[in-house]
Amino acid sequence: KRVSKQIHLYPEDSKTGNSFNEILRGFISIINGFAGISNSIADRHATVKHPRKHHAKIAVNSAMIIADFLLDSFEYQQSTIKNRT
Repeated sequence: KRVSKQIHLYPEDSKTGNSFNEILRGFISIINGFAGISNSIADRHATVKHPRKHHAKIAVNSAMIIADFLLDSFEYQQSTIKNRT
């Protein structure tokens, strides 16, 4: 949540539409879900569960989409700042 405010992508932003805010809330929910997955499945802890292929695919693809969106948003914001000066 702290990062989302720093990059001006937070679901409470009144400048953005309600549908887009709903997507941002979904991103935050997915990101929070990664913590639970890493605690129960990842190698850094005692593995309690073993993920199936479809679980791994949704986790990896979700992470890729969110990371790609954040990088594109950051690049857009940087280009907007450069164009103002």
